[in-house]
Amino acid sequence: MYFIKRLFAFLTLLIAFSCNDSTQLGLNFIDEGKRIVTQFVDSLKIETSIVHLDSIKTSGVSRLLVGKYYNPDYGTVSAKSYVQPIYLSEGSPIISGSEPEYVSMSLMLANSYAYGDTSVSQNFLIHELAEDIDTIDYYQFNELNIVPEPIGSYEYSLSQADTSFIEISLANSFGERVFSDLIQNDATTQEGLLQALKGIRVSTDDSETSPAVYGFDTNNGLSKFQIRFRTQNSDGTYDTLRRELPLIGRRFNSINYDLEGTLSDFNENSDAIISTSNFQNKGIVLSGTPMTTKLSFPSSETLSEVLGATSLIDKAELVISPVERRNTTILNPPAELRFKLIKSNSLVRDENGNPEIIFEDGYSPIPQIPATFRYNANAGNYFRADVTDYIQKLLRNEISSELALASANEALSINQVSFFDANADINSDSSFYNTNLKLEIYFSRTAE
Repeated sequence: MYFIKRLFAFLTLLIAFSCNDSTQLGLNFIDEGKRIVTQFVDSLKIETSIVHLDSIKTSGVSRLLVGKYYNPDYGTVSAKSYVQPIYLSEGSPIISGSEPEYVSMSLMLANSYAYGDTSVSQNFLIHELAEDIDTIDYYQFNELNIVPEPIGSYEYSLSQADTSFIEISLANSFGERVFSDLIQNDATTQEGLLQALKGIRVSTDDSETSPAVYGFDTNNGLSKFQIRFRTQNSDGTYDTLRRELPLIGRRFNSINYDLEGTLSDFNENSDAIISTSNFQNKGIVLSGTPMTTKLSFPSSETLSEVLGATSLIDKAELVISPVERRNTTILNPPAELRFKLIKSNSLVRDENGNPEIIFEDGYSPIPQIPATFRYNANAGNYFRADVTDYIQKLLRNEISSELALASANEALSINQVSFFDANADINSDSSFYNTNLKLEIYFSRTAE
């Protein structure tokens, strides 16, 4: 059933393993006097399916996502951000000085990320929020009400603008109102600030075809509001002052996806799990969306059959070779992937009738699953995940055999990685990709 390649045929090892060695891995303990005589490597098949997980938590993200990106296989992904400013000097008036006069108000966004064709400009829109950002968790499908009239706009592309930050001038009517409210309320606290300004939404013009998504860092203090005003001195001269309000309050990204590409096969009548054979034998991880690939590992019975009763597992690795997309810009796969543990395959549906499955939330929910595994462009362009401990748990029927893939930065990036499943014929274009998805198990057999 399985093809076993001998890694080092009849390689005699001189080290004897005792049954008292608590660090050894294997199916059974090895009696004193038995020695490992041969080492093997076996590539096992993993069944793959395209799934919709139920949600991605995006509240508290360190990067605001704005823009749209069209993937011909899976449709359009669009992102917008909701964020509150924060006042860091509570106890002192936000607007101080003698007879302060409003000058201007602007929004500064620190550029930190781009995905797609950044040579084409797109129009960013700034709207004031009509409701508070609450203390609850927000997910990729959440949106908030806004004041319809935009308070600012900016025509932006990475190739045309300063790559460190952009500054967006805000409407004087908006700035003057916020300035006046801060003075009248004698605002000295975060609560006073939010009474004058609940927050903003940063989005792109929906009427435009936008080929890229941009990210703006909220952690470094460069993304912020700037209020400029002047105060009068006793001699009649004026000083121009500036109050900065960093965008590090409550915040979340709202990410929408229409699944109208050529390979998208999900609708209100479909199952929550669709075999990758219906997707040209491709697995996919779409960062920022719940669309991803479920991995069904071999059962404990299959693993036992392959390994035998007198084997030691030296190492187990999941190997993913991404498909390179040609003639595109800034479309690298995510730097890191991670696993999610599938809790239930039972079908549930969201409010729009789309199928979903439930997963175990959290980063690396059990210690036997690696927290993240990196993409290595210098060693064959592979993702490699050490799943030795996980396979050991599978052998003992102590863990689910089904995991889902995810980008490690799924809440603050829009990118993709696609790969060919175990059934794909990849011999026709070896320069386009390297190998199928596979599980490699290195193990040693013992003799009496």
